[in-house]
Amino acid sequence: MRKKPGTKRGPKPLGDRRPFSVVYERELLEAAEELAERDNLPVGRVINRLLAEALGKPVPPYCLPKHGQQQELLVEQAS
Repeated sequence: MRKKPGTKRGPKPLGDRRPFSVVYERELLEAAEELAERDNLPVGRVINRLLAEALGKPVPPYCLPKHGQQQELLVEQAS
């Protein structure tokens, strides 16, 4: 199968990012993993969201929870 000119395979880019390896305290990582499971996200995206919130920066959209219930809570909190 030939791809269309000007199209790119694979996932859409998520912005200007770079890898950074960190060692976390076990208790903190376990708490982040629980949030990730609850929000249906990879743990790295949850940690990225927590970091953005702690620094008062905008949270990237791909770091927001993927299920409808959490989205409704965010809307209610914003009101």
